[in-house]
Amino acid sequence: MENKMLKYPIGVQSFEEIRTEGYLYIDKTDLIHKLISEGKYYFLSRPRRFGKSLLLSTIEAYYRGRRDLFKGLAIDSLTDEWEPYPVLHIDLNTSKYDTPEELHYIIDDMLKAWEEQYSISEPAPTFALRFGHIIENAHRITGKKVVILIDEYDKPLTESILDMELSESFRNELRAVYSNLKSKDRHIEFAMLTGVTRFSRMTIFSGLNNLLDITMSEDFEAICGITEREMRESFTTGITGIAERYSITYEEALDRLREWYDGYQFSDRHLDLFNPYSLLCAFRNRKFEPYWCSTGTPSFLARLLTNQEYELEALQDMEVEKSTLSQIDSFMDDPTALLFQTGYLSIKEWDAERQSYMLGFPNLEVKKGFLEYLYRYIVNRHAKKMTLRSSLSMLKFRDDVIKGDPEGFMRRLEALMATLNLDPRGNMEAHYQNAVYLVFTLMGFMAGLEIHSARGRSDMVVVTERFVYVFEFKTDGTAQEAIDQIEQRGYAVPWLASGKTIFRIGVNFDTKARSLTPWIIR
Repeated sequence: MENKMLKYPIGVQSFEEIRTEGYLYIDKTDLIHKLISEGKYYFLSRPRRFGKSLLLSTIEAYYRGRRDLFKGLAIDSLTDEWEPYPVLHIDLNTSKYDTPEELHYIIDDMLKAWEEQYSISEPAPTFALRFGHIIENAHRITGKKVVILIDEYDKPLTESILDMELSESFRNELRAVYSNLKSKDRHIEFAMLTGVTRFSRMTIFSGLNNLLDITMSEDFEAICGITEREMRESFTTGITGIAERYSITYEEALDRLREWYDGYQFSDRHLDLFNPYSLLCAFRNRKFEPYWCSTGTPSFLARLLTNQEYELEALQDMEVEKSTLSQIDSFMDDPTALLFQTGYLSIKEWDAERQSYMLGFPNLEVKKGFLEYLYRYIVNRHAKKMTLRSSLSMLKFRDDVIKGDPEGFMRRLEALMATLNLDPRGNMEAHYQNAVYLVFTLMGFMAGLEIHSARGRSDMVVVTERFVYVFEFKTDGTAQEAIDQIEQRGYAVPWLASGKTIFRIGVNFDTKARSLTPWIIR
């Protein structure tokens, strides 16, 4: 059970600090014991702030023989092997990689420290040789094989992902270091790499085919993240605090926590995991907020999605082949794997017969935070004047809907479309549909895309306390055709008995004029 005096380890990545300073720790050491008992070389990909650094810190403490830190944890009763090993811990999460020199300096600094520690007075001329000599000397001097832990192995690559020349420079530097994980096998006891993304072996590991990728392994799915069982066992006080803050029951608090922060799946068995960072923040603040997204969304994702003809609506319900998620090297043509690996999409269903996954947003936090970021990115990118940005804020759209002012809403939507300055060489219809999708999805009312009726489905329905808005959108048609379809197919019929004022709105986008044509409101 949770002790009220324990502190939530938000941002704390040191296992030693967590254990000695009274922070709450979710015991994953049974899985760590399974790792070290069953294999030697591992690779794990997880979204940022999912506990990868803490995992490596815990493994390091084990291999340094710190049994005192593991008292009362599962691994303490599973093994009596606590002899210290030399540990080489490479942390690439410490810098912003915007020049080739940045990575060079970081690697050089680490190698110099180890060369001094393991009595190498005349370093070799290349990073590959220097790291190899360090591994050999550490083994020779200590009599123990070396443990190698690499945290955020891909950070330089993801930060330069749209700069091909800089990215290639980083690949060459990293490839030289990582190649030792195979060539120095007889000197290595254990090695593990973690990161957010999975680049192919051809592009980064250069023949390093001895790594066991446990990213989507059922056995190690819960090694990072928090299961519902772990939450119920360790966070009773936190759940109670949330329930009291919002004047809801304990079970209702659990339901909302699932809605906001649960839903990450990394294998075929449908084990949902909570985002640990967001969950801890919610318990500390006793408040539902998009904590994970507020810590930063990579701008390159926004650039990819807005520059490509990518249907944002598909993010809610997307079927992909299993092989699609294995690596991200083709992200410029299809960013699906990149979105999955970075945590913006998650597995929702697995079809064993078709060998396919259904993907979608893992939870409300990600959906809300990511789409809000995309909308701000689009508006800030195209609307140069602050007054125009202000008029296109989502709050202004919401105000129009709440007040029952569809004309004001449509004028604002027209201004948004004009602001986008769509390139006639691209798929303007896709950009138009994405902008409309973002606006309606982010308004936060009871809103739905493609709402079914007895004779078809409308493109969009927004329901507020006093009003119902039924939209039909056309591309290179007419607003009259759109309004006629609403009437002929009875899209408004399900709300006739609601007592609310119903607005039927027909909208057309003209790709030649790159703008909305006069709309019709009834």
